[in-house]
Amino acid sequence: MLTIFTLRLVTISYLTISWNIQNVLGLFQKNKQMGANVIFEMENRGPTMCLRECTHYKGCSGVNYRRDTLTCQLLSVSLPGDQLKYSEVFSFSDIYNFTLEGDSCLPTNPCKEREKCVPLDKNGHVCVSYRALCDAQPCKNGGICLNQVNSYLCTCPDEWTGPQCETNMCDVKMDCSDLKSPICKTGIYQLNINGTINVLCEMNDNGGGWTVFQKRQNGNVDFYRDWNSYKLGFGNMSDEFWLGNTYLHLLTNTGNFTMRIELEDFDGNHRYAEYTHFSISDESSGFKLKFSTYTGDAGDALTYHNGQMFSTKDKHKMKCAQDYKGAWWYNACHSSNLNGLYLNGTHTTFADGVNWKEWKGHHYSLKSTRMMFRKA
Repeated sequence: MLTIFTLRLVTISYLTISWNIQNVLGLFQKNKQMGANVIFEMENRGPTMCLRECTHYKGCSGVNYRRDTLTCQLLSVSLPGDQLKYSEVFSFSDIYNFTLEGDSCLPTNPCKEREKCVPLDKNGHVCVSYRALCDAQPCKNGGICLNQVNSYLCTCPDEWTGPQCETNMCDVKMDCSDLKSPICKTGIYQLNINGTINVLCEMNDNGGGWTVFQKRQNGNVDFYRDWNSYKLGFGNMSDEFWLGNTYLHLLTNTGNFTMRIELEDFDGNHRYAEYTHFSISDESSGFKLKFSTYTGDAGDALTYHNGQMFSTKDKHKMKCAQDYKGAWWYNACHSSNLNGLYLNGTHTTFADGVNWKEWKGHHYSLKSTRMMFRKA
Protein backbone atom coordinates (compact mmCIF):
# COMPACT_ATOMS: atom_id res chain seq x y z
CA MET A 1 0.00 0.00 0.00
CA LEU A 2 2.37 2.59 -1.33
CA THR A 3 1.69 6.32 -1.20
CA ILE A 4 3.88 8.94 -2.85
CA PHE A 5 3.30 12.15 -0.93
CA THR A 6 4.64 15.66 -1.38
CA LEU A 7 3.95 17.33 1.94
CA ARG A 8 4.36 20.98 2.92
CA LEU A 9 6.00 20.87 6.31
CA VAL A 10 6.26 23.53 8.97
CA THR A 11 9.52 25.39 8.32
CA ILE A 12 12.36 24.87 10.74
CA SER A 13 15.71 26.64 10.42
CA TYR A 14 18.08 25.00 7.92
CA LEU A 15 20.85 25.18 10.47
CA THR A 16 18.67 23.43 13.02
CA ILE A 17 18.11 20.36 10.87
CA SER A 18 21.46 20.14 9.12
CA TRP A 19 24.03 20.85 11.78
CA ASN A 20 24.58 17.14 12.46
CA ILE A 21 24.20 15.78 8.93
CA GLN A 22 27.21 13.50 9.28
CA ASN A 23 25.76 12.06 12.47
CA VAL A 24 22.47 11.50 10.66
CA LEU A 25 24.16 9.77 7.72
CA GLY A 26 25.94 7.57 10.25
CA LEU A 27 22.56 6.18 11.29
CA PHE A 28 21.96 4.69 7.82
CA GLN A 29 23.22 1.21 7.07
CA LYS A 30 23.88 -0.16 3.60
CA ASN A 31 22.72 -3.68 2.69
CA LYS A 32 20.46 -3.96 5.72
CA GLN A 33 16.69 -3.84 5.90
CA MET A 34 13.91 -4.80 8.29
CA GLY A 35 10.89 -7.04 7.94
CA ALA A 36 8.43 -4.21 7.34
CA ASN A 37 5.91 -2.69 4.96
CA VAL A 38 6.37 0.51 2.98
CA ILE A 39 3.54 2.79 4.12
CA PHE A 40 4.62 5.96 2.27
CA GLU A 41 7.17 6.94 -0.33
CA MET A 42 8.26 10.58 -0.60
CA GLU A 43 10.45 12.44 -3.05
CA ASN A 44 12.87 15.35 -2.52
CA ARG A 45 13.73 14.58 1.09
CA GLY A 46 17.16 14.84 2.65
CA PRO A 47 18.22 12.13 5.13
CA THR A 48 17.37 14.24 8.19
CA MET A 49 13.97 15.17 6.81
CA CYS A 50 13.36 11.51 5.94
CA LEU A 51 13.99 10.43 9.54
CA ARG A 52 12.00 13.39 10.83
CA GLU A 53 9.01 12.38 8.69
CA CYS A 54 9.13 8.90 10.22
CA THR A 55 9.15 10.21 13.78
CA HIS A 56 6.08 12.30 12.97
CA TYR A 57 4.06 9.35 11.63
CA LYS A 58 2.76 7.23 14.47
CA GLY A 59 3.43 3.61 13.60
CA CYS A 60 6.52 4.33 11.47
CA SER A 61 9.36 2.04 12.54
CA GLY A 62 12.19 3.10 10.24
CA VAL A 63 13.13 4.41 6.81
CA ASN A 64 14.78 3.40 3.58
CA TYR A 65 16.68 6.23 1.95
CA ARG A 66 18.10 6.63 -1.54
CA ARG A 67 20.54 9.53 -1.56
CA ASP A 68 21.00 9.95 -5.35
CA THR A 69 17.27 10.51 -5.94
CA LEU A 70 16.36 11.89 -2.47
CA THR A 71 13.75 9.16 -2.14
CA CYS A 72 12.42 8.42 1.33
CA GLN A 73 10.41 5.30 2.17
CA LEU A 74 8.64 5.16 5.52
CA LEU A 75 8.44 1.66 6.96
CA SER A 76 6.17 0.04 9.54
CA VAL A 77 6.11 -3.34 11.19
CA SER A 78 2.54 -2.82 12.47
CA LEU A 79 0.69 -1.04 9.65
CA PRO A 80 -0.38 -2.55 6.29
CA GLY A 81 1.45 -1.49 3.15
CA ASP A 82 3.49 -2.73 0.21
CA GLN A 83 5.87 -5.52 1.12
CA LEU A 84 9.41 -4.17 1.38
CA LYS A 85 11.71 -5.50 -1.34
CA TYR A 86 15.48 -5.53 -0.94
CA SER A 87 17.44 -3.03 -3.06
CA GLU A 88 21.12 -2.17 -2.83
CA VAL A 89 20.47 1.46 -3.81
CA PHE A 90 18.63 2.10 -0.53
CA SER A 91 20.12 2.48 2.95
CA PHE A 92 18.16 1.63 6.09
CA SER A 93 17.78 3.32 9.45
CA ASP A 94 15.46 2.88 12.38
CA ILE A 95 14.43 5.92 14.44
CA TYR A 96 15.52 4.85 17.90
CA ASN A 97 18.72 6.95 17.95
CA PHE A 98 17.29 9.99 16.18
CA THR A 99 16.16 13.20 17.86
CA LEU A 100 15.88 16.81 16.80
CA GLU A 101 16.03 19.90 18.93
CA GLY A 102 13.18 22.37 18.74
CA ASP A 103 10.65 19.80 17.47
CA SER A 104 7.55 19.68 19.68
CA CYS A 105 6.67 16.22 18.31
CA LEU A 106 9.88 14.73 19.68
CA PRO A 107 11.29 12.78 21.40
CA THR A 108 7.97 10.97 22.04
CA ASN A 109 5.32 11.27 19.35
CA PRO A 110 2.13 12.29 21.23
CA CYS A 111 -0.30 11.28 18.46
CA LYS A 112 -2.25 8.07 17.94
CA GLU A 113 -1.42 5.35 15.42
CA ARG A 114 -2.27 6.41 11.84
CA GLU A 115 -1.85 10.06 12.80
CA LYS A 116 0.90 12.45 11.80
CA CYS A 117 2.28 14.93 14.34
CA VAL A 118 2.72 18.41 12.86
CA PRO A 119 4.77 20.73 15.15
CA LEU A 120 3.41 24.26 15.53
CA ASP A 121 6.12 25.63 17.81
CA LYS A 122 8.32 24.32 20.62
CA ASN A 123 5.31 23.65 22.82
CA GLY A 124 2.52 22.90 20.40
CA HIS A 125 1.51 20.41 17.73
CA VAL A 126 -1.50 19.12 15.86
CA CYS A 127 -2.33 15.49 15.04
CA VAL A 128 -3.58 14.85 11.49
CA SER A 129 -5.02 11.55 10.29
CA TYR A 130 -3.07 9.96 7.46
CA ARG A 131 -5.55 7.28 6.49
CA ALA A 132 -4.61 6.31 2.92
CA LEU A 133 -7.17 6.35 0.12
CA CYS A 134 -6.65 2.64 -0.46
CA ASP A 135 -7.82 1.93 3.09
CA ALA A 136 -11.37 2.40 1.79
CA GLN A 137 -10.74 -0.46 -0.69
CA PRO A 138 -12.01 1.40 -3.76
CA CYS A 139 -10.85 -1.23 -6.27
CA LYS A 140 -13.55 -3.72 -7.22
CA ASN A 141 -13.56 -7.26 -8.61
CA GLY A 142 -10.21 -8.27 -7.11
CA GLY A 143 -8.31 -5.14 -8.16
CA ILE A 144 -5.16 -4.23 -6.19
CA CYS A 145 -5.00 -0.66 -4.86
CA LEU A 146 -1.79 1.40 -4.86
CA ASN A 147 -1.75 4.82 -3.22
CA GLN A 148 -0.52 7.68 -5.37
CA VAL A 149 -0.06 11.42 -4.83
CA ASN A 150 -3.47 12.51 -3.51
CA SER A 151 -5.07 9.63 -5.36
CA TYR A 152 -4.83 5.87 -5.92
CA LEU A 153 -4.28 3.45 -8.79
CA CYS A 154 -6.15 0.16 -9.26
CA THR A 155 -4.30 -2.71 -10.92
CA CYS A 156 -7.10 -4.83 -12.39
CA PRO A 157 -7.36 -8.57 -13.12
CA ASP A 158 -7.19 -9.53 -16.79
CA GLU A 159 -10.86 -9.22 -17.70
CA TRP A 160 -11.56 -6.01 -15.77
CA THR A 161 -10.74 -2.40 -16.59
CA GLY A 162 -11.73 1.14 -15.55
CA PRO A 163 -10.55 3.43 -12.71
CA GLN A 164 -11.99 1.04 -10.10
CA CYS A 165 -11.91 -2.20 -12.15
CA GLU A 166 -15.65 -1.79 -12.63
CA THR A 167 -15.88 -2.59 -16.35
CA ASN A 168 -15.79 -6.20 -17.51
CA MET A 169 -14.05 -6.59 -20.88
CA CYS A 170 -15.74 -9.99 -21.11
CA ASP A 171 -19.28 -8.62 -21.32
CA VAL A 172 -21.08 -10.28 -24.25
CA LYS A 173 -22.92 -7.78 -26.45
CA MET A 174 -24.24 -9.76 -29.43
CA ASP A 175 -22.52 -13.16 -29.28
CA CYS A 176 -19.31 -14.78 -28.08
CA SER A 177 -17.38 -13.21 -30.97
CA ASP A 178 -17.39 -10.01 -28.87
CA LEU A 179 -15.08 -11.59 -26.30
CA LYS A 180 -11.32 -11.19 -26.34
CA SER A 181 -9.24 -14.35 -26.21
CA PRO A 182 -7.15 -15.26 -24.20
CA ILE A 183 -8.32 -12.68 -21.62
CA CYS A 184 -11.84 -14.13 -21.57
CA LYS A 185 -12.15 -17.78 -20.62
CA THR A 186 -14.45 -20.54 -21.84
CA GLY A 187 -17.64 -20.45 -19.81
CA ILE A 188 -21.22 -19.28 -19.48
CA TYR A 189 -21.92 -15.59 -20.11
CA GLN A 190 -25.06 -13.47 -19.91
CA LEU A 191 -26.38 -11.89 -23.08
CA ASN A 192 -29.06 -9.19 -23.22
CA ILE A 193 -31.16 -9.78 -26.31
CA ASN A 194 -34.95 -9.68 -25.97
CA GLY A 195 -34.30 -10.33 -22.28
CA THR A 196 -31.37 -11.97 -20.55
CA ILE A 197 -30.17 -15.38 -21.73
CA ASN A 198 -27.12 -17.47 -20.94
CA VAL A 199 -24.73 -18.51 -23.68
CA LEU A 200 -21.80 -20.92 -23.58
CA CYS A 201 -18.70 -19.34 -25.11
CA GLU A 202 -15.86 -21.53 -26.33
CA MET A 203 -12.73 -19.37 -26.08
CA ASN A 204 -9.91 -21.94 -26.22
CA ASP A 205 -10.41 -23.95 -29.40
CA ASN A 206 -9.89 -22.87 -33.02
CA GLY A 207 -9.32 -19.21 -32.23
CA GLY A 208 -12.17 -18.85 -29.71
CA GLY A 209 -15.22 -16.63 -29.97
CA TRP A 210 -17.63 -19.51 -30.65
CA THR A 211 -21.23 -19.47 -29.40
CA VAL A 212 -22.13 -23.10 -28.67
CA PHE A 213 -25.77 -23.99 -29.40
CA GLN A 214 -25.75 -27.80 -29.22
CA LYS A 215 -23.76 -30.27 -27.14
CA ARG A 216 -24.07 -34.03 -26.74
CA GLN A 217 -21.63 -36.07 -24.68
CA ASN A 218 -23.22 -38.74 -22.48
CA GLY A 219 -26.96 -39.18 -23.07
CA ASN A 220 -27.97 -37.50 -19.81
CA VAL A 221 -30.48 -35.21 -21.57
CA ASP A 222 -33.45 -36.40 -23.63
CA PHE A 223 -33.32 -34.77 -27.10
CA TYR A 224 -36.50 -36.39 -28.45
CA ARG A 225 -38.66 -33.34 -27.65
CA ASP A 226 -41.43 -31.19 -29.04
CA TRP A 227 -41.46 -27.93 -30.98
CA ASN A 228 -41.67 -25.59 -28.00
CA SER A 229 -38.74 -27.29 -26.28
CA TYR A 230 -36.51 -26.71 -29.30
CA LYS A 231 -37.93 -23.23 -29.76
CA LEU A 232 -36.90 -22.04 -26.27
CA GLY A 233 -34.03 -24.43 -25.53
CA PHE A 234 -33.41 -27.08 -22.88
CA GLY A 235 -30.73 -28.95 -20.97
CA ASN A 236 -27.71 -27.81 -18.96
CA MET A 237 -24.83 -25.87 -20.52
CA SER A 238 -22.35 -27.62 -18.26
CA ASP A 239 -23.60 -30.95 -19.62
CA GLU A 240 -25.88 -31.42 -22.68
CA PHE A 241 -28.18 -28.79 -24.16
CA TRP A 242 -29.89 -27.08 -27.10
CA LEU A 243 -29.75 -23.26 -26.97
CA GLY A 244 -33.15 -22.64 -28.60
CA ASN A 245 -34.20 -21.88 -32.18
CA THR A 246 -35.62 -18.48 -31.22
CA TYR A 247 -32.21 -17.39 -29.95
CA LEU A 248 -30.42 -18.95 -32.90
CA HIS A 249 -32.51 -16.75 -35.19
CA LEU A 250 -31.95 -13.60 -33.13
CA LEU A 251 -28.20 -14.19 -32.99
CA THR A 252 -27.66 -15.10 -36.66
CA ASN A 253 -30.18 -12.95 -38.58
CA THR A 254 -27.70 -10.06 -38.96
CA GLY A 255 -24.07 -10.46 -39.90
CA ASN A 256 -21.97 -13.14 -41.50
CA PHE A 257 -21.38 -16.28 -39.44
CA THR A 258 -19.47 -19.54 -39.76
CA MET A 259 -20.90 -22.68 -38.19
CA ARG A 260 -18.60 -25.43 -36.93
CA ILE A 261 -19.72 -28.97 -36.09
CA GLU A 262 -17.35 -31.17 -34.08
CA LEU A 263 -17.81 -34.94 -33.88
CA GLU A 264 -16.21 -37.71 -31.80
CA ASP A 265 -16.64 -41.47 -31.92
CA PHE A 266 -16.18 -43.96 -29.09
CA ASP A 267 -12.60 -44.73 -30.17
CA GLY A 268 -11.50 -41.14 -29.57
CA ASN A 269 -11.42 -40.14 -33.24
CA HIS A 270 -12.43 -36.57 -34.06
CA ARG A 271 -13.85 -34.95 -37.19
CA TYR A 272 -15.23 -31.52 -38.01
CA ALA A 273 -17.35 -29.73 -40.60
CA GLU A 274 -17.59 -25.97 -41.16
CA TYR A 275 -20.21 -24.06 -43.15
CA THR A 276 -20.04 -20.41 -44.20
CA HIS A 277 -22.87 -17.81 -44.14
CA PHE A 278 -24.80 -19.73 -41.51
CA SER A 279 -28.19 -18.43 -40.32
CA ILE A 280 -31.53 -19.60 -38.94
CA SER A 281 -34.77 -17.94 -40.07
CA ASP A 282 -37.63 -16.90 -37.76
CA GLU A 283 -40.42 -19.15 -36.51
CA SER A 284 -42.93 -17.98 -39.12
CA SER A 285 -40.73 -19.56 -41.79
CA GLY A 286 -40.02 -22.65 -39.73
CA PHE A 287 -36.56 -21.83 -38.32
CA LYS A 288 -35.13 -22.64 -41.74
CA LEU A 289 -31.44 -23.62 -42.01
CA LYS A 290 -29.31 -21.61 -44.43
CA PHE A 291 -25.59 -21.77 -45.23
CA SER A 292 -23.15 -21.72 -48.15
CA THR A 293 -19.98 -23.78 -48.55
CA TYR A 294 -18.57 -26.77 -46.65
CA THR A 295 -15.01 -27.45 -45.49
CA GLY A 296 -13.73 -30.12 -43.10
CA ASP A 297 -12.77 -33.78 -42.74
CA ALA A 298 -16.08 -35.24 -41.50
CA GLY A 299 -17.69 -35.39 -44.92
CA ASP A 300 -20.58 -33.15 -45.90
CA ALA A 301 -23.68 -34.61 -44.28
CA LEU A 302 -25.54 -31.29 -43.94
CA THR A 303 -25.87 -29.81 -47.45
CA TYR A 304 -28.74 -32.27 -48.03
CA HIS A 305 -30.59 -30.32 -45.30
CA ASN A 306 -29.76 -26.80 -46.48
CA GLY A 307 -32.88 -24.65 -46.89
CA GLN A 308 -35.10 -27.01 -44.88
CA MET A 309 -37.43 -26.08 -42.04
CA PHE A 310 -36.83 -27.46 -38.58
CA SER A 311 -38.94 -30.49 -37.66
CA THR A 312 -39.91 -32.08 -34.36
CA LYS A 313 -42.09 -35.05 -33.46
CA ASP A 314 -45.14 -32.77 -33.27
CA LYS A 315 -44.49 -30.45 -36.21
CA HIS A 316 -43.43 -30.29 -39.87
CA LYS A 317 -41.65 -32.59 -42.29
CA MET A 318 -43.72 -35.74 -42.76
CA LYS A 319 -42.88 -38.30 -40.05
CA CYS A 320 -39.09 -37.96 -40.13
CA ALA A 321 -38.73 -36.79 -36.52
CA GLN A 322 -41.03 -39.58 -35.31
CA ASP A 323 -39.39 -42.28 -37.42
CA TYR A 324 -35.83 -41.32 -36.57
CA LYS A 325 -36.41 -40.19 -32.98
CA GLY A 326 -34.90 -36.74 -33.27
CA ALA A 327 -35.44 -33.12 -34.22
CA TRP A 328 -33.61 -31.66 -37.22
CA TRP A 329 -33.84 -29.89 -40.56
CA TYR A 330 -35.13 -33.08 -42.17
CA ASN A 331 -35.38 -33.53 -45.94
CA ALA A 332 -37.16 -36.83 -46.54
CA CYS A 333 -35.36 -37.74 -44.35
CA HIS A 334 -31.67 -37.31 -43.35
CA SER A 335 -27.95 -37.74 -43.87
CA SER A 336 -27.31 -36.34 -40.38
CA ASN A 337 -29.33 -36.60 -37.17
CA LEU A 338 -27.27 -35.07 -34.36
CA ASN A 339 -30.32 -34.68 -32.09
CA GLY A 340 -31.23 -38.37 -32.39
CA LEU A 341 -31.18 -41.03 -29.66
CA TYR A 342 -27.94 -41.53 -27.75
CA LEU A 343 -27.21 -45.16 -28.66
CA ASN A 344 -23.54 -45.62 -27.65
CA GLY A 345 -21.85 -46.45 -30.92
CA THR A 346 -22.95 -49.22 -33.30
CA HIS A 347 -26.71 -49.88 -33.27
CA THR A 348 -28.96 -52.26 -35.21
CA THR A 349 -31.84 -49.82 -35.65
CA PHE A 350 -31.71 -47.64 -38.76
CA ALA A 351 -30.71 -43.96 -38.63
CA ASP A 352 -32.26 -43.09 -35.26
CA GLY A 353 -29.03 -42.40 -33.36
CA VAL A 354 -26.66 -39.45 -33.21
CA ASN A 355 -25.71 -40.08 -36.84
CA TRP A 356 -23.41 -38.41 -39.38
CA LYS A 357 -23.81 -40.55 -42.49
CA GLU A 358 -20.78 -39.31 -44.42
CA TRP A 359 -18.41 -40.40 -41.63
CA LYS A 360 -19.93 -43.32 -39.71
CA GLY A 361 -23.11 -44.16 -41.59
CA HIS A 362 -26.66 -44.66 -40.35
CA HIS A 363 -25.84 -47.44 -37.86
CA TYR A 364 -23.35 -45.63 -35.64
CA SER A 365 -24.34 -43.20 -32.89
CA LEU A 366 -21.55 -40.77 -32.02
CA LYS A 367 -20.09 -40.25 -28.55
CA SER A 368 -20.06 -36.45 -28.63
CA THR A 369 -21.12 -33.59 -30.86
CA ARG A 370 -20.84 -29.84 -30.60
CA MET A 371 -22.43 -27.23 -32.85
CA MET A 372 -21.35 -23.60 -32.62
CA PHE A 373 -20.98 -20.41 -34.64
CA ARG A 374 -19.03 -17.16 -34.69
CA LYS A 375 -18.66 -14.06 -36.83
CA ALA A 376 -16.73 -14.71 -40.03
